[in-house]
Amino acid sequence: MTLFFSELIRRRGWDLGAAFAAGRAPEGVSIESLLNECTIGLSAFDRERLLRVCTTMLQHPSHEESDVLGELGRVSFAVELAFQSPRSTLLHKAILPRNIYFDASVLLPALVEGHPFTQIYRSAIKRLKAASSAAAIPLKLKICTVYLNEIISHRRNAVAYSDELGDDFLAVARADALYHGVPNVNVFVGSYANWVENNTQVSFGEFLSRFAPYTTELQLRQWLKAQGFEIVDSFKGAKYAAYYSHLETAYANSLARGKGPILIEHDAIQLSILDAEVQKGEKALFVTADRQLQFALSGGRFDLVGETMISHVGLVQFIELVLGGMADGFGLTELLWSPRISDRSQAVRSYFTSRGLEQYDDGLTMAMPAIIEQYADAAAAELARRGADLETDDPKRRAEAFRTLGALERNYLSGMHDAVAKLRQDTAPKAPKR
Repeated sequence: MTLFFSELIRRRGWDLGAAFAAGRAPEGVSIESLLNECTIGLSAFDRERLLRVCTTMLQHPSHEESDVLGELGRVSFAVELAFQSPRSTLLHKAILPRNIYFDASVLLPALVEGHPFTQIYRSAIKRLKAASSAAAIPLKLKICTVYLNEIISHRRNAVAYSDELGDDFLAVARADALYHGVPNVNVFVGSYANWVENNTQVSFGEFLSRFAPYTTELQLRQWLKAQGFEIVDSFKGAKYAAYYSHLETAYANSLARGKGPILIEHDAIQLSILDAEVQKGEKALFVTADRQLQFALSGGRFDLVGETMISHVGLVQFIELVLGGMADGFGLTELLWSPRISDRSQAVRSYFTSRGLEQYDDGLTMAMPAIIEQYADAAAAELARRGADLETDDPKRRAEAFRTLGALERNYLSGMHDAVAKLRQDTAPKAPKR
């Protein structure tokens, strides 16, 4: 296991350094193949149990584990960057940019209370403002109006999801967040589930009224201004058509996965505005968590604008490296160590393991991989048979899918209860014979 953790840290450092230098968000951590490489002498049974333990640690670390993972992430990234990627636009040309643009993928987690990234994003912005103030360089945080439309649409989808589920919404929101991870679900839904988990139970409507008190773009615009953001009226700049054409081609195989014409138009408008600033010699950055967009702009004739783009992870890494002062916590751990689940069977298995750990201690759950395997495989097969899509953005279909998972989960927990009772009976000390 020493070799496994050493290789895990080294490879994650390479991932973080390479992604930072390229201005892209790193992929999730993949540990299954690495674990198989480093534990050749173990049985498949033991490797499977270790995989569950390590995956659970990365998905749901304790406070102690989170602190250690955060520090290891910092060290591995810093070492990798120092040796492999010492040069970047961010470090040399725009250490203290004057304009920072945010898209909806970064802005939403920064604003909605309860999201794992909220505090770390706010801390990053605060550190940048302090550094700019100390250097007497004005810093403007900008948002194009096209992204206000996306935020309001995102909120409406969350409300529709809540309406579809009614009284079951909180339970399903928690299940959705546990299955996918809070950062991978609708921001309002995931933030709500996480906030209730760590605070007090409130209705979804009460949560939105308190932390997202806007239902129109005009209300959102006014609210964002009060938070210190400057709203930029969107327009189709001189390079808009070129960017739209380029993105349309780049996304040709991705349209079915949600990158439709409207979203392409939004990105093309933002990029054309950014292009105009770059041509004027302005120091500007565009922060986005959109991997598709980052890959689309890498290389080729749009390199100059591509170099001004930075991922949400890269922004935090940069501030930590150059300015320091970023606090440890679950948000930093999630940013640096988010695990990648490769297929539905594995995702269901991980979900059932987490549910089991909520009910029983680690030892009991890890001692019963057969039960988890049996129900997880059956559940994955049943979800596939019913066509239940746990990934869909459609509120009605997603609600139906998680209702199906909930019924399968109840069967699993019932079977787990019976198995635990039997295990405890079999392992209980026997009364001495007289």
